[in-house]
Amino acid sequence: MLPQNSGTPKLSLSLLYSKAYKIIKKSAEMNVLIRLCFILVIGFFGAKNYL
Repeated sequence: MLPQNSGTPKLSLSLLYSKAYKIIKKSAEMNVLIRLCFILVIGFFGAKNYL
């Protein structure tokens, strides 16, 4: 296991989160679907970082 810079993934993740949040706020009809996909993506990357 190689040591990772903990600052970079967190920064990119927060940027991704804010971008997705704006998109979610814009489209009300697709809200639930986008939120589900977003949770899956974040969960996947989160698990990948901890493994």
